[in-house]
Amino acid sequence: MKKTLKNIAKAIITTTAAALMMTAAVSAADVAGLENAIDNGIDGLNTVIDISKYNVTTDEAMDVYLDMVDSNPNYFFVNNSVECTYMADTGYAKELVVSYIGDSNAIKAQKESFEKAANEALATVDPSMTTVEKLTAVHDYFINNYSYDFSHTSYTAYDLFVNKTGTCNAFSLGFKYACEKLGVPCEIVVSDAMNHAWNVVTVDGTQLHADVAWDDNLTDDLGALSYDNFLKTDAEIQATGHYGWN
Repeated sequence: MKKTLKNIAKAIITTTAAALMMTAAVSAADVAGLENAIDNGIDGLNTVIDISKYNVTTDEAMDVYLDMVDSNPNYFFVNNSVECTYMADTGYAKELVVSYIGDSNAIKAQKESFEKAANEALATVDPSMTTVEKLTAVHDYFINNYSYDFSHTSYTAYDLFVNKTGTCNAFSLGFKYACEKLGVPCEIVVSDAMNHAWNVVTVDGTQLHADVAWDDNLTDDLGALSYDNFLKTDAEIQATGHYGWN
């Protein structure tokens, strides 16, 4: 089951704009600047992020912000509520008003716990391994050490690494984080039709699907491993029941 910040926030603030990159009036420099401002703002735990100089609408700013938070494993401490103000004279977005789960000391401690637990997962990877071997080692560690959260309350990479349980969203964020550390291109794909999320990795120029959460569900909690949904082509992942991904 997937549950993204965008799903939650859009229930609070309705946004109807098309994707930002589809808006011709928005330059690539504005996109990059907006993303950088958001990154720096969240890293500094700023509750107000000034985006007034990027000439984007509130809808566009919200779309970029929510997409970034949804797909960034490190943003587990960002709260669900977000607002976007605008400048009355131009109508462009002025500030993003965000909030965080816990104070700065609590978040610092959580980040340390997150890094420690993630490094334990990556310790199973040897630098001499091939890319497929590295990804398989991470896959196996996830299955052997993490359980699927059937209560559907654990959605972040922090939940997966530290609390050792998570939904498909947590598994996909955690796997993406591991891939980033290993230098393997990895994205999260979402199927609204399935209410599900998983990963696509690039191995030697080929894009392959990796649904570790589904493989985890196929085990019997006795150390068994499944690769039915791991490193599969589009046709192969469709054959296991996946469809409608973005």
